[in-house]
Amino acid sequence: ETKYVEIWANLKEYNSQELNLKEATWHRKCYQEATHSGMIKRSKERYERELAGPNEQRRKTALPSTSQLTRSKTTPYNRDVCFFCDKAAGYREQLGTVSTKSAGKSLHDAIEITGNDKLWVKLSTAVDLKDAHAIDIKYHKKCWGNNVSTVLRRQSADTKPSEASIAAEIAAKIEFLTTTEIALKSGKVLIMSELQAAYDSILKENGVDNKICSRKVLKQLIQSEIEEVEFHKSKRVNESERVTIKATRDTAVQLSNQESDVNDAMKTLYDAALYLRKCINQSKNADVFKEVRLNRNIALSAIKCHHVALLRVCGRLMHDKS
Repeated sequence: ETKYVEIWANLKEYNSQELNLKEATWHRKCYQEATHSGMIKRSKERYERELAGPNEQRRKTALPSTSQLTRSKTTPYNRDVCFFCDKAAGYREQLGTVSTKSAGKSLHDAIEITGNDKLWVKLSTAVDLKDAHAIDIKYHKKCWGNNVSTVLRRQSADTKPSEASIAAEIAAKIEFLTTTEIALKSGKVLIMSELQAAYDSILKENGVDNKICSRKVLKQLIQSEIEEVEFHKSKRVNESERVTIKATRDTAVQLSNQESDVNDAMKTLYDAALYLRKCINQSKNADVFKEVRLNRNIALSAIKCHHVALLRVCGRLMHDKS
């Protein structure tokens, strides 16, 4: 313990921000020894006995205590097997890997709730107990469900929300549904992933903490509260569903039909122009257009004839399309 006294003498003049600016570093083993809960508890008890007197100093503890479970009393942590059952991957039971901080926090919270000493000792291999990604924890999907998801779900069900929390959640739902309905009726096409992020943000702004709303539950909420809402799956697997209302879809169909009619009319006019140019090029009076200054009357007569031909062609094409 003498070394900790020396360390404290050197570090007591600095706060955490100053240590961060000076880029202080440490060994992983030294950090684990300095923050080990068992060692801290024993040092505290020893210090209290010293304060109580020499007779109390000889007595280890007044109450019987169970021996602490350590890594030496358990099987070594193996990164290639399931963290919970210590079994390797099977034909139908592939191993998943903890890859996010939220998953690591969920694992930490579940072990803390159950008080499983064996899993707690394994998790203590990591410097940060909530960062399971650092030690490459692997698991079977069924084991994760039994040891993490079920525990957290049961804990959430046992915790009854307060009246203030219920009122805040209702206010958040009203705000979200109102904003979503206004956006849909204005003709916007919304994306489910963005709606879920917006709903989570509104919940936090209204003071509703630790509330997780799945996309399935959010979709059911929108369907039950907004009339004529429609969900459209994307052709790409990675993209979220699009959300619209029936009026927006009908308007889009009408615009598409109008554009199709305009395109058909332009094509008809284009075909007529091509036919007219062909007639002009094949006409005996084609040279007249090049010699307009010499005989203006003949040129006008030829233009009128070809104009009548153009009208006939347009009429014939329109009759064929109808």
